[in-house]
Amino acid sequence: MCLIKYSVIHKELIYICATILCLIGPHNKA
Repeated sequence: MCLIKYSVIHKELIYICATILCLIGPHNKA
């Protein structure tokens, strides 16, 4: 779901970055 927030211009790079952010985001904030 988090991936939707990011642009789809660079699918591969954005997908990887978004995935990492989504994975570490909630954990870091918690």
